[in-house]
Amino acid sequence: MKIDKIISALFPSSNDKLHPKNLRDYIREDFIQNKNSKRVYVILPGWYQSPTWLYKILKNRIFSRGYSYVYYSFKPEILSTNLNLTKNGFSEISKKVALEIKSLKRKFSEVVLIGISLGAVSASMIANKSPELDKLVLVCPGNSLAESLWYGTRTRDIEEDFVKRKISLKNLKKIWKNLAPENNLNNLHNKEILIYISQSDIVVPYKNGKKLIYEMKKKKLKPIVKENKYLGHYLTIVKFCLFDREIFK
Repeated sequence: MKIDKIISALFPSSNDKLHPKNLRDYIREDFIQNKNSKRVYVILPGWYQSPTWLYKILKNRIFSRGYSYVYYSFKPEILSTNLNLTKNGFSEISKKVALEIKSLKRKFSEVVLIGISLGAVSASMIANKSPELDKLVLVCPGNSLAESLWYGTRTRDIEEDFVKRKISLKNLKKIWKNLAPENNLNNLHNKEILIYISQSDIVVPYKNGKKLIYEMKKKKLKPIVKENKYLGHYLTIVKFCLFDREIFK
């Protein structure tokens, strides 16, 4: 847990009050196609996408193996105290990427979607509406954006703002119901699912990751779970980006 707190300094966050004027301003796409590639990876990074070198290594690992990738950059304000802006932002992103996956399936025989931390929220929404998707990879996910925010250490400033405004967790879960990964499971039965979680995670609490896995199994889904005891949130992401080989199988 101490390691998680120290490394969190490398993953800056804040509760910005400035928001993009247009929902399209939330997202930027980086598409790199490898010649003769039959598989493409769609990457949805974590909040603030820091450190950038980490995701660069992941992209290089994918490209060096002869695969293509699409990497999406998000504005930090995608998650904020503005309830409707957050809700609409995630909805807009999921619609855009789902359409992109449909287009990619015409070029590639296999599409793999990777959602890391906060990116797992969008990834779950996208996967649920993308029959073309072959594989879903979630790194440090939670069952509910509302619950993960409420109990996670990195989003306490946002949670405190909600408390001051008399917005309860119950109300937040209701408003963000469609954003919860546990509510986006109905159409995943034909997809391979790979999940990475840590027992020491306090950013997206371990209990929330376990809840998501429990809900998946209730739906008769069969996720492959890679669980560690000590790495915590950030080191689990670092290990995944630098060393994981499961995504290339």
